[in-house]
Amino acid sequence: MSTTYPKPFNHFLPGETASSPWCYEVTPSDTLYLDFVTREIKIKGIDGDIKVELEHGEVQTIPVEHGERETIKAVRIYATGTTATEIWVYA
Repeated sequence: MSTTYPKPFNHFLPGETASSPWCYEVTPSDTLYLDFVTREIKIKGIDGDIKVELEHGEVQTIPVEHGERETIKAVRIYATGTTATEIWVYA
């Protein structure tokens, strides 16, 4: 996928420490992968757990609180095992 950045920023590419240019709210799924590997996950709803598959295949359940932003490189957020709500992912 080719990405065109607006001038004068077309020479900057997102790196590990750059701010997140893409984000969206996700619906956890036991079968579907996310559209991209996340940089961060933020909980805007109710505290709870998020069960994630990391980019290298490991599955973890992580306790999170409202407003908390976790640095996690995830490829899937599972419905089963996830109790937190309003989950936003950032690329």
